[in-house]
Order: sequence, then C-alpha cells, then structure tokens
Amino acid sequence: MPGRRVAQPGEKSENPDIELGPEEIEKLIAAERPQFAALADRLHDAASGALKAINNKNAKGLYDAGEGIDAACERCHLRYWYPNEVLPEPPK
Repeated sequence: MPGRRVAQPGEKSENPDIELGPEEIEKLIAAERPQFAALADRLHDAASGALKAINNKNAKGLYDAGEGIDAACERCHLRYWYPNEVLPEPPK
C-alpha cells in the first residue's frame, strides 16, 4: 500500500547483524516498487489458497498453502530484509 511504512518512526531492527534497518528496507522497496508489489501479489495469492482450503475444511490444502506462504515471505525477506545473507548450497 502506498504510504505504508516498514516500521513505526524510531523503530530499529531487532537483529541489526542479520537484517537491514527499516530505513534501508524502505529505500530498497521505494527503488523497486513494481518488484515489491509483485512479491506482495504472490503472498496474496498464497494466502488466498489458504483461505480457500480453510473454507473447504481441507487440511492438506491448508498445509500446502502454508508452504506457498512461507516461500512468498522468504522471497521478499531475502530481497529486502536480509539481502546480504549468504545461503547454503542446496544438497545434491
């Protein structure tokens, strides 16, 4: 949402050794607003799947949607919250 802040004024990162501060995150988001919006759309789509599964009382569907929600969150966080994190190589 335009105008929505990453954090309240004066708030600082709880893990400054791991994640960027709110001001840095907001700068990255502002510089890449369309990309950030696309990531938010992915989260919306994943959450919509969870709501559908809940309404259908489909536990497996909810579990599967949870994986999509987690993946959507992680994609965004890796880009904007902790972009300098070095990830381990996936197992071969």
